[in-house]
Amino acid sequence: MTSTMGANSTIARVNEALYQISCHSPTALAILFSATPFLVFYIILNDLSTRKQSWKLATIFAPINSLLILICISFTGFGIFQSFYNKSRERAPMAGFTSQVFLSIWEVSFVYFSWIRSADLLRAMATPCMFSFYKTLLYLCPITSILPLVTLSAIGNPVIVGNRMALNIFFATNMINGSTVILLDNFFLTSFIAYKKRLHDDMGMCVNTSKKLEIIARYGLMASGFAMATLNLFGASSIAMMIDPDLVVDWVVCVYYVAWLLKDFCLAGTGFCLIAMKIDIVKLGPSDVNNGTGGANELAGTSGRSGMGK
Repeated sequence: MTSTMGANSTIARVNEALYQISCHSPTALAILFSATPFLVFYIILNDLSTRKQSWKLATIFAPINSLLILICISFTGFGIFQSFYNKSRERAPMAGFTSQVFLSIWEVSFVYFSWIRSADLLRAMATPCMFSFYKTLLYLCPITSILPLVTLSAIGNPVIVGNRMALNIFFATNMINGSTVILLDNFFLTSFIAYKKRLHDDMGMCVNTSKKLEIIARYGLMASGFAMATLNLFGASSIAMMIDPDLVVDWVVCVYYVAWLLKDFCLAGTGFCLIAMKIDIVKLGPSDVNNGTGGANELAGTSGRSGMGK
């Protein structure tokens, strides 16, 4: 009996420590990330100057650049409001709703950035039927991402309402949204892995490959891995919440906080990988971008397709 009480006391202390960390770590990550939009903007302008191109708004805010900036901004907003939500012990509906808004923006921006950046690589690694299927999912992603927001707007914060049915509906909308993003992210992961394997085989045959596609595959694989981990951790925290909506059972609270905390770091890891990808691609010269028999056009058997711009 004494040992059981001691174990429970230890878990309770661990949970309190995790709670305190959860109150501050999202803010720390948000502060760290707050400078990244300016960094990306500087990289874009520096790249245009190096290539002696004019600073036109259409070029600066090309879709691929705008999405990367939006990923940075949305994570910063998410981190700030997530801290308020965590500090309230999941009892601040407005903070929870706002963090969900920023998270939805992040999800859609990440999926579209990954698709646009890797379009030719994805097309080459998939059958036409498979590519069309995932392209349809891509169009559905913005719709599924707002389902949790619509649910929160309609029924309020499920934890505050204390309604188990409302909580289940909210988690169901999150599952639909999460499943869509997981399917797309899995497509990115398997395509990058397949391309990396092809690179390995080509190197054995002394085939020249596109440095740009190598960078996209390398960083894309890491970013998709972090994104998949984020989704799984979010799922784990959601299951913990479903088991114990009031978060009073010590071991459930521990699982919830660990998963909830790690997902923030995985989100940040995804963003940093995409920024690193941008930096390495900008460092490439015109010959590195366009040459190589393993380039996008040769790989896909197409010519002049969009989606692979800097």
